[in-house]
Amino acid sequence: MKKSPYNKGISYNASTTRFNGIANQLILPVEIATPDFYPEQKVEHVVALLDTGATRSAISKSYADKLGLQPTSVGSCSGVGGVIREVPLYDVVLHLNERVRNIKLLVIEAILHKDDDGGPKNSETGFLIGMDVLGFGDFFTGLYRDEEGKPCTMFSFRIPSAFEPVDYYQEVEAFNRRHAEKQARIEFDRSRRTLSPKRKPKSKR
Repeated sequence: MKKSPYNKGISYNASTTRFNGIANQLILPVEIATPDFYPEQKVEHVVALLDTGATRSAISKSYADKLGLQPTSVGSCSGVGGVIREVPLYDVVLHLNERVRNIKLLVIEAILHKDDDGGPKNSETGFLIGMDVLGFGDFFTGLYRDEEGKPCTMFSFRIPSAFEPVDYYQEVEAFNRRHAEKQARIEFDRSRRTLSPKRKPKSKR
């Protein structure tokens, strides 16, 4: 019996989002809230983009203004082009769904939304989920087929980490080894049947 990766006494929560087809972007509906030390509590429903290449999560300038966020400090941000610039840092609270809630973050301000000054045209993205969120737990993203056999994309995240690694290399190596051993047995049985002399039928007297 396979041992459960979960430890008794620890409260686990999870979030799973499914997308039709092969998704080239993972877009999640989330809530961003002001921290509890703000005099007025505000919550905004935001379209979030999952970005495993980002070390820190980011919020758009337009949503920072909607929430009335005040910069906690100033940090540096470098994009794909390597240009480093100073940006405000904000304290926020992220709610992924009804169960995965109250993730406290220090996020940078970024140009993400169409309402940001110089923002991408038609972009509805107001938040970017980086590795500072994903590092709290374990996540999986991959393809599967629905009931009609059509390809779909899934993103699943559990928090906290169960510290049970998923090693695809080891899984594939074990599968290939079992397959090779099975094929070797088949070939051995086939060659043994080919080499064994056929018995002549007994003649009737």
